[in-house]
Amino acid sequence: MKDHVLSGLAKRRAEIVAEIKKADLALQSLMADLEHLDATVKQFDPASRPAPAIRTYRGQRGHMTKAILTMLRRSGYPMTVRAIAVQIMADRDMDRTDKKAVLRMIVQVRIALLRQQRNGVVAYQEKPEESGVWGVAVGE
Repeated sequence: MKDHVLSGLAKRRAEIVAEIKKADLALQSLMADLEHLDATVKQFDPASRPAPAIRTYRGQRGHMTKAILTMLRRSGYPMTVRAIAVQIMADRDMDRTDKKAVLRMIVQVRIALLRQQRNGVVAYQEKPEESGVWGVAVGE
C-alpha cells in the first residue's frame, strides 16, 4: 500500500514540475514580447517611459544570502559586490544591461553581505587598486 501511495505522489510531483516548466516558458515568452513592444514604442516616442514590468523572480526569505554564500564558497577567491551582483543576475537570467536593475541588485547584495559580516560569516578586505572584496570568513 505504501509503495502505491508513494508512486502516485511521485507521479503527481512530476506532473506539477512539468506544468511549472511550461508556465515558466510561457512567462519568458510573454516577457520577451513585452520587451519588444516597449522597444517599438520607444522608436516612435523616445521620451516614453513604459510602466515597470512585473518582477519575475520572487525568492524565498534568505535566497539572496544563500546565493551569495554559495557563490563565494564555490569561487574560492574573494569577489567585489558588483561581480557578485552581476553573477547572481546572470544565474537568474536577469537583464544585466539595465543599469538601474544592476544598482538595485548591488544594494541587495551589499545589505546581505553586511548582515553576514556582523554574523562573522563573511569578511571584507580592502584593495588599494580597486574596490574592496568579500570572501567567506576563515573557519566557515
